[in-house]
Amino acid sequence: MPQNLYPPSVLATVAALPPVPARPYPKMASSTQPPLRLSTTLNNNNNNANSHSTMTPPTASSAESLAVAAAPVAWEDSTGDEKRCWICFLEEGEEPAPPITTNYQQQQQQQQQQSQRTATSPPPPIWVRPCKCKNSLKYAHETCLLRWITEKQGPLTPDVRCPACGHTYVLAESRDVLLSALTLVDKTVAAVVPYVTLAGVSLAFYIVSTTYGAYAVMTMCGPDVGERVLSENNWGWRTWVGLPMIPISLICSRLTAADAALPLLPFLVLGNDHIRLSFPPSPALTVCILPWARLAYNAVWDKLAPLVDRFFTRKARKQGLEGGMSGGAEQVEDPPVEDGEEEYPLARRDGQRLVLGSLFLPAASQLMGTLLGTLPYLRHRLPSDAFHRNVLGGALLVLCKDMSTAVYRAHRKRQRRTRRVLDYRGD
Repeated sequence: MPQNLYPPSVLATVAALPPVPARPYPKMASSTQPPLRLSTTLNNNNNNANSHSTMTPPTASSAESLAVAAAPVAWEDSTGDEKRCWICFLEEGEEPAPPITTNYQQQQQQQQQQSQRTATSPPPPIWVRPCKCKNSLKYAHETCLLRWITEKQGPLTPDVRCPACGHTYVLAESRDVLLSALTLVDKTVAAVVPYVTLAGVSLAFYIVSTTYGAYAVMTMCGPDVGERVLSENNWGWRTWVGLPMIPISLICSRLTAADAALPLLPFLVLGNDHIRLSFPPSPALTVCILPWARLAYNAVWDKLAPLVDRFFTRKARKQGLEGGMSGGAEQVEDPPVEDGEEEYPLARRDGQRLVLGSLFLPAASQLMGTLLGTLPYLRHRLPSDAFHRNVLGGALLVLCKDMSTAVYRAHRKRQRRTRRVLDYRGD
């Protein structure tokens, strides 16, 4: 047990003191009575304790003064007469404390700098009240506030508002004609730059789309017909509009949302002068028929896709996967699929594959058309011109792609149904 440091007489005297009644915290409403500070009271108590050789018990008056000094002043009870900067939190008459250093030379330099500042006696900071705030938030150092406003200002936010009341700070500065003219030029350039950037990007996209459209025409029609289509005599406004629309139309042909607009687009771009009924159909008529053929093919494929999927699924079950499961495990029978059971999601929409697949379609169609033209059996039965042969090659390529996708889905479904979780076999 720790020993008591106070003598019994002192303890008896302290116990005999009457209790101090509780008093509410005083409001600092009068400027004639400055608030008691805890640091001053504590310093006085320390001086009184050092001046007495013997320890004396605290009295009721000293305890009451300590309670009053330690009582915090609520923010809403502050009258706002005390000036405190809300940016650096320094009150009127205070100076920022120097950083704490342990090096003797640095301490000597700080003392010399402080003595120099005291000798020169710099002017006191300017206090301003720039907004509608009340209490302790309405005052700030002018230098602190200007520095804060400079940090918050930007090209798009020239006006800075108070974060508390929302009042816009009003600044007074010298007028300069040259500076005003340069500022106007700078603001004009800043306002025009986004539109110039948008125009540049749009022009670049238009040039790239037109170049790709010319490449697609040369690829599908062949060099001779392509040069005749893109000759200067045929280069009108329809060409300027139609060539950039070729890559956009190819990409939109992979989306069902464009089914209503694609069939009408060739008629609007080509016009009635180039569309003639003949057999085999002319290239212009073929381009107008392709969107309608696409709609018919999609409708038929939607009806046949479940049948094709079921056929390849049954075929995959009969053949089985070569090698069984991974690791050479024994082949496991497919579990029965109940009605309403959700299959594993196999459909995948990838934007990059969609765009690249659409843009590679002319080149792939030309390759398929050239391959069909090299077959002896089909060489005399296919159209002699490169355009119709490439169109047939592209249609055959789309059919082969859909069939291979159906086969892939059937085998993938069967593989996922045979998946099992293997037990852990420790060392």
